Amino acid sequence: MSNVLSWPEDLTSSSDQPACIPPGTYELEHMQYYTGIIHGGPKVALWFRVVTMGEYFHTQRYYHVNSIGKNGTFKAGWHSDLVREYVRVLGERPNRRDRIPITRYRGRYILGRVYTVMKDRKQRELLEPAYYSMIGKLLKIKQ
Repeated sequence: MSNVLSWPEDLTSSSDQPACIPPGTYELEHMQYYTGIIHGGPKVALWFRVVTMGEYFHTQRYYHVNSIGKNGTFKAGWHSDLVREYVRVLGERPNRRDRIPITRYRGRYILGRVYTVMKDRKQRELLEPAYYSMIGKLLKIKQ
């Protein structure tokens, strides 16, 4: 049995190239989440669809977590970005750090700040065709 959820195939573009949209604050809809070893460490990746622009774009938010267990479960620190943004957006604190119900984001429109990645993990400049977008921060539920 694997300790990693499979990457959602319906969220993978046919070109395998990450989306690049202008930086700013967008209305987002939570689509899916994934847990696994990403870029060398245990992470939770939340996938969102940008609904502000009226077109179907995907972008994601990665969170460092302490560990990943069986069947994609994970444990995050109480002071982690995952828990802090969960509390900010939903207005409630999870009961346990190993049972954070990411599904509470479903069916809600969330404002999130998107930025453009212009450097690689070693802080080397990327060429413009290699730029891509990431969610830097989840802000609040859109009322």
